[in-house]
Amino acid sequence: MRNWVPLSKKEYGQNWNRIYRDFKFKPSTSIFPSFKVPHPYITYNISDYFGESTDLDAYDELEGRV
Repeated sequence: MRNWVPLSKKEYGQNWNRIYRDFKFKPSTSIFPSFKVPHPYITYNISDYFGESTDLDAYDELEGRV
């Protein structure tokens, strides 16, 4: 995760505004789920890649393939 770039204050606000708007995100500790994803959507199962490993460097390897 070394290739991440911090967002400016303006970018941070714009991104969260979009998350609230597009996903109808309403954080809650009592209502589940607290967001709705748009349909259709794709889910990827990457559990085979990690196996029994708890090696966090594997995340860096996945990012490099993007």
